[in-house]
Amino acid sequence: MGNVQAMAALGFIYSHESLKVLFRRRPLECVTYVDGQQAVRWFKEAFERGHCESGAALSNMYSLGKSTTKSPRLSRQYVLEALGKGCGWAGIAVLYHQSEQGDDDTLDALKKFAISGNCHAQYELHRYYRFGYLAIAGNSSRKTDQEAIEKNQNPTMAYFWGLVARSNYTGDFEKDRQWGFQGYRQSCTNLQHPDAGLNISQKYRTLAELTARVWPVGTDEPKLEAPPRQKPKIASIPKAKNVAPRPKGKPGITIRPKQKKRNLPAASASRAANYKWSRVHLPGPGTKASKTDKQPEEIFAEVNRYVWTIYSARSRAAFISGKKLSQGSGVAITKRHVITNCHVVKGRQFIVIVQDETYAIGRVVSGDVKGDRCVLEAVGRDLEFVTAIRTYDSLKVGEPVYTVGSPSGLENTLGQGIVSGLRKIGTQRLVQTTAQISPGSSGGGLFDAKARLIGITTFRLRGSQALNFAIAIEEFGEAD
Repeated sequence: MGNVQAMAALGFIYSHESLKVLFRRRPLECVTYVDGQQAVRWFKEAFERGHCESGAALSNMYSLGKSTTKSPRLSRQYVLEALGKGCGWAGIAVLYHQSEQGDDDTLDALKKFAISGNCHAQYELHRYYRFGYLAIAGNSSRKTDQEAIEKNQNPTMAYFWGLVARSNYTGDFEKDRQWGFQGYRQSCTNLQHPDAGLNISQKYRTLAELTARVWPVGTDEPKLEAPPRQKPKIASIPKAKNVAPRPKGKPGITIRPKQKKRNLPAASASRAANYKWSRVHLPGPGTKASKTDKQPEEIFAEVNRYVWTIYSARSRAAFISGKKLSQGSGVAITKRHVITNCHVVKGRQFIVIVQDETYAIGRVVSGDVKGDRCVLEAVGRDLEFVTAIRTYDSLKVGEPVYTVGSPSGLENTLGQGIVSGLRKIGTQRLVQTTAQISPGSSGGGLFDAKARLIGITTFRLRGSQALNFAIAIEEFGEAD
């Protein structure tokens, strides 16, 4: 009948001693007999009709001497034929042979397969940046000198490629299997977790995770900054004792006169963003607010889904490279809008908002730089948003409050304190609190004991203890 799948299945049956099959949804072990000639015959029939997996089976049979006579020449022949037919496994197999023979172009070829979406090539790049040399399929014979290895190592890139390789997992076994370096279709789920054994700080971990989320398959490999290497400590040389100081003006020594400091022109400040401010619509005080105060864990469980971590850079390329990446927090106030501080996103064109494994591209739609109030739109994604706020005038000094933000990139961290003052700077209302506000928390939420939003955490006074301030929520919009 010419059924290609049936031909391949016959080749598979004749090349295996036993098979597991399903009979009435129960796995049964079927004992078969090996017939290499029949296996080769049926695999050839299927391969000639374009069945790529049959070509991989033939190459492996001759390479390993499985069910037939071992023949590296025939194995190589089927690789080249498959390459001509456009079979994905053939390119990977050629790369494997290049690695065995020490071909210097292996790394470039590996990167081409990786950016095309092959999880096994991506994972080999993870290992390359981790160890500093190519070790495809266990071949580590081409280790270079230690200096070259250290130059190649980049834990940030290693973590990035490891994450990308594992992200190919979809939950569907057939879809997950991709061509590996031995010509077999292997699942990406078998790959080791990219974090295993990597010593990488939170800053570079976050950079790799965010880039892995936004990097589109098929584009150039991103260039991520490597963590600084720790310099070896050099023992200090003790100063010599009882040595007379060198006399000033000694003949033969020129003493340069002190030069006056020149007034150099100040570095040009980045151009202020041309934001236009328009107030947002805020939810009301909430008719279903609890009559009694909630426990801290209850408050966090309720408001955590409203608070997002914000990363921004001057451009998409700068974001992917990790250059001057800014990080802050924001609070979803409608299903498409997040409010934050302008100093988190000012002058930055590429913005990403993140929460756990969810992310969205953001853009500034309203801003008041002087008042440090900005509104972002989450492009193409609906958000869970705050359902109740609390007015500034109803607050009392001494009542408990809670902050939720992402200090130093530690996503959605809970802080606890009290309202320690109600202040005004000009016409802007500020809530002073003892709840901790750290770098990265800017733009996060300040909530009362009933989980109502009362302000956006903005700044703290340096050198002081527990002098933290949040802009009152009413400064951002009008409530129902």
